[in-house]
Amino acid sequence: MPTHDPIYDEHRAELLSTATRACLKGRSRWWLLMVLAATAPCLGQVDESGNANASSDQGAPPKQDVVATVTLVEGQVVNHIGAGEPDVTITLRVKNADGSPGDVIAAATSDKLGDFQITGPKTAKGPAVVTFSKAGFATAARHVELGAHEYPPFVDLEMEGNLPLIGAVHDTRNDKPVSGASVMVKAVYREWTAETDEKGRFTVKGLPPGEAMVIVKAEGYGREQRAVDDVADFGEIVVPIKPERIVHIKTVDEAGEIIPRVTVECFDRPRQDFRTLMTDATGRVTIRSLHFDAEVLELRLFHEDYVSSMDFDRRIEISPDEVETSQDFVMKEAGRIVGRVIDARSREPLGGARVIVGTEYSDYLPHDHTDFEGGFKIKGVAPGKAVVTVHRSGYAPELHEIEVRAGREARLEVKLQPPRVVKGVVLDHDGDPASGAFVYATRWREYATLGLRAVTGDNGVFEIYDAPGDGFELSAMSADRATGECVVKPDDGEVKITLSEPPMGGRAGGGPGESAAFKVGDPAPDFAVTTINNVELSLANLKGKTILLDFWATWCGPCVVDLPNLLAIHEAYGGRDDFVMIGVSLDRNESDLRRFIDKHRMNWHQVFGDKGGANAAADAFGVVGIPAVFLIAPDGKIVATDLHGPGGKDRVADVLERNEAS
Repeated sequence: MPTHDPIYDEHRAELLSTATRACLKGRSRWWLLMVLAATAPCLGQVDESGNANASSDQGAPPKQDVVATVTLVEGQVVNHIGAGEPDVTITLRVKNADGSPGDVIAAATSDKLGDFQITGPKTAKGPAVVTFSKAGFATAARHVELGAHEYPPFVDLEMEGNLPLIGAVHDTRNDKPVSGASVMVKAVYREWTAETDEKGRFTVKGLPPGEAMVIVKAEGYGREQRAVDDVADFGEIVVPIKPERIVHIKTVDEAGEIIPRVTVECFDRPRQDFRTLMTDATGRVTIRSLHFDAEVLELRLFHEDYVSSMDFDRRIEISPDEVETSQDFVMKEAGRIVGRVIDARSREPLGGARVIVGTEYSDYLPHDHTDFEGGFKIKGVAPGKAVVTVHRSGYAPELHEIEVRAGREARLEVKLQPPRVVKGVVLDHDGDPASGAFVYATRWREYATLGLRAVTGDNGVFEIYDAPGDGFELSAMSADRATGECVVKPDDGEVKITLSEPPMGGRAGGGPGESAAFKVGDPAPDFAVTTINNVELSLANLKGKTILLDFWATWCGPCVVDLPNLLAIHEAYGGRDDFVMIGVSLDRNESDLRRFIDKHRMNWHQVFGDKGGANAAADAFGVVGIPAVFLIAPDGKIVATDLHGPGGKDRVADVLERNEAS
């Protein structure tokens, strides 16, 4: 008889468990049947010598009567942001004959991922009620049928908050209540609204535990925001509001003619007040309810027929002596690039190609994607020499330079060639493979538009797909800040990048994570940011707490490599009142960032983009590369820089313990 392989048995059991769970979550059940069929020859018994027997009862010990315990119900509990909610009490009751819930027959508690499994006697059958309860959330119930199917019921539930937030709105000039004010409370992806009564009071109900942002607007007043650290423990909030500032904007061309329908993005940076408006048919727009203390308004202007702003490079100085300020802005007429992308060999049109105009790889530059006929049209191109780069999966990228004239249309046909795969290895300064190193293209044909990236495996090996046939430059960076580079030549199929010796403390001079302006013992620079959940944070309002400030991005290989260490720090200390973690993302796409954060359960403060103050904070700390992690003590002084690796958790513990002892 054939013998069993214990390793194979363990793998088969894991496979069966995974398949069963997938089926219970509504996934295809035919996959489980296929697995069962594939593993059926191994389902026999094994005797003491390790020999496999047939599945008959010959030689089997007598069966004993036992009360079988089985999984009755399983599922997952999530909160309002879709993350698993731990420590939820789940009870199971079989219904009485009259349909009312009976006694509790089994119970469970959700784990840190929100998963749960209720086990009980196999004899439990019929209609039942599953009840979910946790402080700060509304109790919920789901009806299930026990024993009706081969697999136990799977319940997926989103918990709803049941907390109130009570507050009042007052006029700062006379401390009188403001009635009729609009109050909005934001908690991650949801909003709750209320209106103040004649006494200026309001109540918002149904909030979940955790952070929230209160935004107050009233006629004739500036918009005001207040952060709530935890709704469950906050109590009553009082929001004082001041009179508004008003700004009038007019957009014209170089001849002084009005430009209608210009998108205006304005940003009051100190208060993290970001708004988007559009000029009317007369080229005018009025921005109201600006904060009384606003001094400078930064703007970004967009119009498809004019040269638009990539950054907040326009400014309005608001006079403290005037309630209203007016300013005209001139926009230059732009050109257009129209063309198509084809296969160089077959001359067939290629849809789905990304066409970008600019000297770097960025989503903020004018761009378009080709249609089914391979056509594209890019508006808003600045007059002069334009650099056009085309990317498409399965093809080598292509780059062209074309002259663009104001108000005119330039035409371009781009032929894409087959790609090549560039393979390589990254070695550390000792010649050993560097795993988890981030490899990225830098210059290609004198520009930085290639945008190709890869991360090395455990053996230091990487592969870059859809590479061009000609030469380009590659750089690599390891998690400990060691850097290296190489030039990929047209005939190179394999390349080698040798990293420099990592700098002391893991910080490379002039490289990612460097912050030469600050060292341990220096006072941390002041910063003011707003998280993607609209929570305002600053060094001033966090004084007395230990702060971990992490500058990072989803595309940064070393940042991703170090993520488990940050998760360990948050799991250990994230629940403490005297500790705050803040991630400052330098990503370009907020939706991609949110997906990454949700996927990896990065449940700490996250800041994004200009409107969140990410770039301003990076400038304040002198960050020229990422990841860059700073640990700030309760007295506002920097106690660690470039806090990476498993030792980061111990370093945080030291600072917290020292603060407790003082």
